[in-house]
Amino acid sequence: MGKGPFADYVAVCFALGRKVLGCFPCKQANAVVLDHEGAVLTRRRIRRMCRAIGVDPDELDGRLWVFEASEAKVLSEGFERDLRALVADKNIGVVVSDSYTTAMLGEDIDANKPEYAALAKILAKLDVLVLGVLHNNKAAAEKATPSVTDLAYSGGLGALAQTAVMVTRLDEADHTLLRVSCARAPEERFTPFQIRFAGATGEPLSVSLHMPGAQETPEQRKDREQRELLSKRANSLEDYLRPLTATWQRISDVKPFLKMNSAVWRDAVLEGIRRGSIEKDTSLGKRGHTVRFVPEEHRAQVAGDKADLAASRVRPLVDNAKAAQAFSERSAALREGRAKGLGEMR
Repeated sequence: MGKGPFADYVAVCFALGRKVLGCFPCKQANAVVLDHEGAVLTRRRIRRMCRAIGVDPDELDGRLWVFEASEAKVLSEGFERDLRALVADKNIGVVVSDSYTTAMLGEDIDANKPEYAALAKILAKLDVLVLGVLHNNKAAAEKATPSVTDLAYSGGLGALAQTAVMVTRLDEADHTLLRVSCARAPEERFTPFQIRFAGATGEPLSVSLHMPGAQETPEQRKDREQRELLSKRANSLEDYLRPLTATWQRISDVKPFLKMNSAVWRDAVLEGIRRGSIEKDTSLGKRGHTVRFVPEEHRAQVAGDKADLAASRVRPLVDNAKAAQAFSERSAALREGRAKGLGEMR
C-alpha cells in the first residue's frame, strides 16, 4: 500500500462527498482516475474501499470513472483533446493521474529536464483538482519536514505543484502503515499524521487514522473488536463457500462444519450479504435456507436481480392503490349526483 491507493481513496471520498479519514471534509465532485499502470486492480481496490465504509460500490456509478491509460501517448494532441472532452462531458471535478512516472515512460524525455513537466502543464489546464501521483527521493522518507525539492525528477515539475503531499513508509517491514506530511501548501501546512490500511486481498480495504500512543476508550475498543470479529466470521464463511460457487449449500450442513451457532451464523451471513459476496435463498422454507458465494464479476448482476424482484413485488400494491383511488372518486361522484337530484349515475 502507498501513494496510489491513498489517492484512490481520496477520489472515492470526493465522489461520495464523504470526509477523508472521517476528519477532512470533501465537497462532492465527480472524479476520474487515469490509471497508467493497469485499471483492473484499481477498479477492484475501489470497490473494496467502498465496502469498507459501508457503501454499495454501485453508488459510484456516474460519479467516479477509472480509465485504462497504460498505452496512452500523454503528450499527444489527441490525449489532451480527449481528456478535455471527458472532463466536460462527465462534469469532472477531480482527476487522479497514477502514476506520472509510468505515464512518461514512453515519451523518451530525461526526467531531470524541464520538458518532463509537460504532462503536468496539460493537467493544469483542465482547471480542476488534479492529484498527480509521483515518486519522491528516497531521502525524503527520513526527513521530519519534507519539501518540494524532495520530489524526484525535474524542478519544473515541482514548481507546478501548488500543494505537495508526501506519503512515505515508516517501516519497510510494515507496508500498511504510512506517514502523510505536507511539503507545500497555498497557505498553511497541515500537521503530519499516520494512516493505516487494513484488509487482506479480497476483503474490504479500509483506511484509517493511526494515532500511536493514543488511548482507546472502552467504547472504541469494543466497537473495533466487534467489527474485527464480524469481518473474521464473514471471511470464514466466504472461504468455505468460494470453492463451491456454482452450488447452493444448506445452512444445516455449513453451520456445523464452521462450528457456528445461530447467532454467529446470522452475523456472518448478514455481513456477507452487505459485502455482496453471499447470496441467500429462503424459498425452501425456514429449514431449507441455502447460501452460496457470489464472485466479484457477478455481484452487480445479483444486485440488479434483487432490485427487479423488489420492484415486481411493489407493482401489485401500486395497482391496488390506483384501483382504490378510482373507486373512491367514482363513489364521490355518485354521491354528488344523488345530492343534486340527478339520479343514480351509472
